[in-house]
Amino acid sequence: MKKILSFLVVGVLGLLLYMPSVMAEQVKFNCEKDCKLTSDDTCITTCTFGITGNTATLTKWKATVSLSPADKVTMGEVKLNEGWSLIPNDDKTVIELLSSDPTGVSTPEIAFGSFTVTMPRDTVDCKITLKPEGLEVVEQNVTPEKQPSTGVTLPLIVLGCGLAVAIGAYYVTKKNTKMYKI
Repeated sequence: MKKILSFLVVGVLGLLLYMPSVMAEQVKFNCEKDCKLTSDDTCITTCTFGITGNTATLTKWKATVSLSPADKVTMGEVKLNEGWSLIPNDDKTVIELLSSDPTGVSTPEIAFGSFTVTMPRDTVDCKITLKPEGLEVVEQNVTPEKQPSTGVTLPLIVLGCGLAVAIGAYYVTKKNTKMYKI
Protein backbone atom coordinates (compact mmCIF):
# COMPACT_ATOMS: atom_id res chain seq x y z
CA MET A 1 0.00 0.00 0.00
CA LYS A 2 2.88 2.36 0.81
CA LYS A 3 4.40 1.73 -2.64
CA ILE A 4 1.15 2.59 -4.40
CA LEU A 5 0.75 5.75 -2.34
CA SER A 6 4.34 6.86 -2.98
CA PHE A 7 3.95 6.23 -6.75
CA LEU A 8 0.74 8.26 -6.71
CA VAL A 9 2.39 11.18 -4.86
CA VAL A 10 5.41 11.16 -7.19
CA GLY A 11 3.11 11.01 -10.23
CA VAL A 12 0.98 13.96 -9.06
CA LEU A 13 4.08 16.02 -8.23
CA GLY A 14 5.52 15.19 -11.64
CA LEU A 15 2.36 16.38 -13.37
CA LEU A 16 2.35 19.60 -11.36
CA LEU A 17 5.97 20.33 -12.27
CA TYR A 18 5.39 19.83 -15.99
CA MET A 19 2.15 21.79 -16.23
CA PRO A 20 2.64 25.16 -17.88
CA SER A 21 2.36 28.02 -15.44
CA VAL A 22 -0.84 29.98 -15.94
CA MET A 23 -0.66 33.71 -15.33
CA ALA A 24 -3.86 35.45 -14.42
CA GLU A 25 -4.75 38.24 -16.80
CA GLN A 26 -4.79 41.57 -14.98
CA VAL A 27 -5.64 45.12 -15.93
CA LYS A 28 -2.78 47.59 -16.00
CA PHE A 29 -4.38 50.97 -15.21
CA ASN A 30 -2.53 54.04 -14.00
CA CYS A 31 -3.55 57.70 -13.68
CA GLU A 32 -1.36 60.63 -12.74
CA LYS A 33 -2.16 61.17 -9.04
CA ASP A 34 -1.84 64.97 -9.18
CA CYS A 35 -3.52 66.50 -12.18
CA LYS A 36 -2.11 69.61 -13.80
CA LEU A 37 -3.85 72.99 -13.65
CA THR A 38 -4.69 74.79 -16.88
CA SER A 39 -5.30 78.49 -17.46
CA ASP A 40 -9.11 78.14 -17.32
CA ASP A 41 -9.16 76.77 -13.71
CA THR A 42 -9.55 73.16 -14.75
CA CYS A 43 -7.32 70.25 -13.96
CA ILE A 44 -6.32 67.53 -16.47
CA THR A 45 -4.89 64.09 -15.75
CA THR A 46 -3.87 61.31 -18.13
CA CYS A 47 -4.69 57.64 -17.52
CA THR A 48 -2.96 54.75 -19.31
CA PHE A 49 -4.54 51.32 -19.67
CA GLY A 50 -3.58 47.85 -20.83
CA ILE A 51 -3.32 44.26 -19.60
CA THR A 52 -0.61 41.97 -18.25
CA GLY A 53 -0.51 38.20 -18.08
CA ASN A 54 -2.35 37.74 -21.36
CA THR A 55 -2.48 34.10 -22.48
CA ALA A 56 -5.15 34.41 -25.18
CA THR A 57 -5.22 35.95 -28.64
CA LEU A 58 -7.10 39.25 -28.48
CA THR A 59 -8.87 40.78 -31.44
CA LYS A 60 -11.31 42.93 -29.39
CA TRP A 61 -11.26 44.51 -25.95
CA LYS A 62 -13.97 46.48 -24.20
CA ALA A 63 -14.12 48.50 -20.97
CA THR A 64 -16.36 51.09 -19.36
CA VAL A 65 -14.97 54.14 -17.56
CA SER A 66 -16.87 55.54 -14.57
CA LEU A 67 -16.04 59.01 -13.28
CA SER A 68 -16.95 60.39 -9.87
CA PRO A 69 -18.28 62.99 -9.14
CA ALA A 70 -20.10 62.54 -12.46
CA ASP A 71 -21.47 66.10 -12.57
CA LYS A 72 -17.98 67.68 -12.47
CA VAL A 73 -15.59 65.21 -14.11
CA THR A 74 -15.51 64.57 -17.86
CA MET A 75 -13.62 62.13 -20.00
CA GLY A 76 -11.51 63.55 -22.81
CA GLU A 77 -9.79 62.17 -25.87
CA VAL A 78 -8.72 58.53 -26.11
CA LYS A 79 -5.29 58.03 -27.72
CA LEU A 80 -4.44 54.48 -28.75
CA ASN A 81 -1.09 52.83 -29.26
CA GLU A 82 -0.14 51.38 -32.62
CA GLY A 83 -2.03 48.23 -33.55
CA TRP A 84 -5.38 49.21 -32.00
CA SER A 85 -8.32 51.23 -33.27
CA LEU A 86 -11.36 52.61 -31.47
CA ILE A 87 -14.76 51.26 -32.45
CA PRO A 88 -17.02 54.34 -32.56
CA ASN A 89 -20.02 54.42 -30.24
CA ASP A 90 -22.38 57.02 -28.77
CA ASP A 91 -21.15 56.65 -25.19
CA LYS A 92 -17.79 58.39 -24.60
CA THR A 93 -17.20 56.37 -21.43
CA VAL A 94 -17.21 53.02 -23.28
CA ILE A 95 -13.86 52.13 -24.81
CA GLU A 96 -14.19 49.36 -27.39
CA LEU A 97 -11.01 48.44 -29.24
CA LEU A 98 -10.29 46.39 -32.33
CA SER A 99 -6.89 44.93 -33.21
CA SER A 100 -5.50 46.03 -36.57
CA ASP A 101 -4.06 42.52 -36.93
CA PRO A 102 -6.91 40.20 -38.06
CA THR A 103 -5.24 37.22 -36.36
CA GLY A 104 -5.16 39.11 -33.05
CA VAL A 105 -2.51 39.98 -30.48
CA SER A 106 -1.15 37.30 -28.18
CA THR A 107 1.69 39.04 -26.32
CA PRO A 108 1.68 38.70 -22.51
CA GLU A 109 1.73 42.46 -21.93
CA ILE A 110 -0.42 44.80 -24.01
CA ALA A 111 -0.54 48.60 -23.64
CA PHE A 112 -3.71 49.83 -25.35
CA GLY A 113 -3.28 53.59 -24.92
CA SER A 114 -4.41 56.48 -22.74
CA PHE A 115 -7.25 58.91 -22.15
CA THR A 116 -7.57 62.28 -20.42
CA VAL A 117 -9.91 63.30 -17.62
CA THR A 118 -10.82 66.94 -16.95
CA MET A 119 -12.19 68.30 -13.66
CA PRO A 120 -12.61 71.69 -11.98
CA ARG A 121 -9.75 72.77 -9.73
CA ASP A 122 -11.98 72.79 -6.65
CA THR A 123 -12.87 69.08 -6.98
CA VAL A 124 -12.08 67.48 -3.62
CA ASP A 125 -11.62 63.88 -4.72
CA CYS A 126 -11.96 62.29 -8.13
CA LYS A 127 -12.38 58.54 -8.65
CA ILE A 128 -11.72 57.03 -12.06
CA THR A 129 -12.91 53.44 -12.40
CA LEU A 130 -12.08 51.13 -15.31
CA LYS A 131 -14.47 48.17 -15.73
CA PRO A 132 -13.11 45.82 -18.42
CA GLU A 133 -15.28 42.95 -19.63
CA GLY A 134 -14.29 39.70 -17.96
CA LEU A 135 -11.55 41.23 -15.78
CA GLU A 136 -11.26 42.78 -12.34
CA VAL A 137 -12.49 46.35 -11.88
CA VAL A 138 -9.70 48.83 -11.04
CA GLU A 139 -9.96 52.30 -9.53
CA GLN A 140 -7.65 55.31 -9.26
CA ASN A 141 -8.03 58.39 -7.05
CA VAL A 142 -6.85 61.74 -8.40
CA THR A 143 -6.42 64.98 -6.45
CA PRO A 144 -6.30 68.35 -8.20
CA GLU A 145 -3.05 70.24 -7.82
CA LYS A 146 -3.12 72.94 -5.16
CA GLN A 147 -2.59 76.55 -6.17
CA PRO A 148 1.16 77.21 -6.01
CA SER A 149 2.51 79.76 -3.56
CA THR A 150 2.95 83.17 -5.17
CA GLY A 151 5.84 84.36 -2.99
CA VAL A 152 3.86 87.35 -1.63
CA THR A 153 5.37 86.86 1.84
CA LEU A 154 8.95 87.51 0.67
CA PRO A 155 8.51 91.30 0.14
CA LEU A 156 6.82 91.54 3.54
CA ILE A 157 9.79 89.80 5.20
CA VAL A 158 12.26 92.11 3.43
CA LEU A 159 10.20 95.16 4.46
CA GLY A 160 10.08 93.96 8.07
CA CYS A 161 13.85 93.35 8.18
CA GLY A 162 14.52 96.78 6.63
CA LEU A 163 12.26 98.44 9.18
CA ALA A 164 14.03 96.62 12.04
CA VAL A 165 17.45 97.73 10.74
CA ALA A 166 16.25 101.35 10.38
CA ILE A 167 14.84 101.44 13.94
CA GLY A 168 18.01 99.81 15.30
CA ALA A 169 20.25 102.33 13.47
CA TYR A 170 18.18 105.27 14.71
CA TYR A 171 18.30 104.01 18.30
CA VAL A 172 22.06 103.39 18.23
CA THR A 173 22.88 106.77 16.65
CA LYS A 174 20.55 108.74 18.97
CA LYS A 175 22.05 107.21 22.12
CA ASN A 176 25.63 107.79 21.04
CA THR A 177 25.06 111.36 19.88
CA LYS A 178 26.11 113.77 22.59
CA MET A 179 25.57 117.50 22.50
CA TYR A 180 28.34 119.62 23.93
CA LYS A 181 27.69 123.18 25.01
CA ILE A 182 30.43 125.57 24.39
